[in-house]
Amino acid sequence: MVNKPFSSKGESLYCAQCYEEQFSARCDKCNNYFKSGVKKLEFKGRQWHEQCFTCDSCNGQLGSQSFVPKNENTNLCVPCYEKNYADKCTKCGLSISGSGVTYKNENWHKECFTCANCNLSLAGQRFTIKNEQCLCANCYSQIHAKRCNACDNAIMGISKFGVEFD
Repeated sequence: MVNKPFSSKGESLYCAQCYEEQFSARCDKCNNYFKSGVKKLEFKGRQWHEQCFTCDSCNGQLGSQSFVPKNENTNLCVPCYEKNYADKCTKCGLSISGSGVTYKNENWHKECFTCANCNLSLAGQRFTIKNEQCLCANCYSQIHAKRCNACDNAIMGISKFGVEFD
């Protein structure tokens, strides 16, 4: 080993390559050791070569982009997570990545949860159901509410839950 790099461990001497093969950290995907100077990505006690840190669904490289740890051994890119696991909107079928609305155990984007008549967003608004359709208070009063015989205004009441009824 004259004029060559070497390392020692205990009483033994090793050439640089043998030392790395026997004692260097190994990639959790390919099980090859990390050569000196090679980029190593680490997350929750696990480590990968840059090209080995991939989405467990599509195999695309995760690198430094956002990803979702599905469980202890599974990492997914955001598009694969949304496609396979995120809640889907009842109206448009797309993934709900931010806040949404849940009504009758169904998930909706806020902008998709709308009045069946005028398409006004019902998120955070008073609404009622008529013939299995969600209607804003204004549309319900114009279309379905009983009318006063004298002035023809809608006769509406509000329950303690904020839902209108006639």
